[in-house]
Amino acid sequence: MAREVTKIEGSEKNSSETSLSLALANYNDLFSNFDPRPFTERSLSVDFLDEIRRASKDKPGEGLQLKLMVPRDKREVSQESAIKRRLKDHFRRHFNLLLGETKRIKRLGFSLAVLGVFFIVGAGFLYPYIDSGGFFVRLLFLLLEPAGWFLGWTGLDQFFYTIRNKQPDFEFYKKMDSSEISFFSY
Repeated sequence: MAREVTKIEGSEKNSSETSLSLALANYNDLFSNFDPRPFTERSLSVDFLDEIRRASKDKPGEGLQLKLMVPRDKREVSQESAIKRRLKDHFRRHFNLLLGETKRIKRLGFSLAVLGVFFIVGAGFLYPYIDSGGFFVRLLFLLLEPAGWFLGWTGLDQFFYTIRNKQPDFEFYKKMDSSEISFFSY
């Protein structure tokens, strides 16, 4: 059953630039329907994550305030600190995972590109000896040159394009990790 999470705009211009207000039917709107664990361990709802991802796209990364609005009669202040901690843990975990993955991809891309350059340089050193070096030199040249180009391009592709594909998720989780989360009644 799909839940509706309603976005409520801030009334003040400065506030609406740095705050993101979401009206919830209850605290369960934040979490997966299929996860029976307590709030401190539950998986976050995909609907909730999609909504805040969309709503936070045009918000600045620094000083974002996530204001979660719960009906006055369903609000349980005693549970809110555990829910905030769960949200922050989720955002921090995913931010750190993406940070580690980004670093790994950069290292891999750089290593492949450098290895490709070494192979191309090695093929360049062999080039004058192709005619006089015999079968082994020609075979080595034929292996090093395309391997060098392949590794170089693959490394640069990893370094620039694969990282670019991860950037929206990285920015989202970075923004949410540094956000301030608060609950309000409506």
